[in-house]
Amino acid sequence: MYAQLYFDEMVTDEVYPLPHCAARSTRTMKSEDDLIFRCGGEELMLGLPRDKAGYTGTFDRALQIV
Repeated sequence: MYAQLYFDEMVTDEVYPLPHCAARSTRTMKSEDDLIFRCGGEELMLGLPRDKAGYTGTFDRALQIV
């Protein structure tokens, strides 16, 4: 099973040009253009409050065992 998390576009625009991201790849898509995001991705938006080091985010996950 796979999952995707999404971030506010303003945060992504700020983080992507930083050396540790820019050295790996360039941004090719915004969330609004992502098919998965358009099919409910807003529920997978991860809030990232700013802290001293940058941004910190957490999320909970649950499993349904049948």
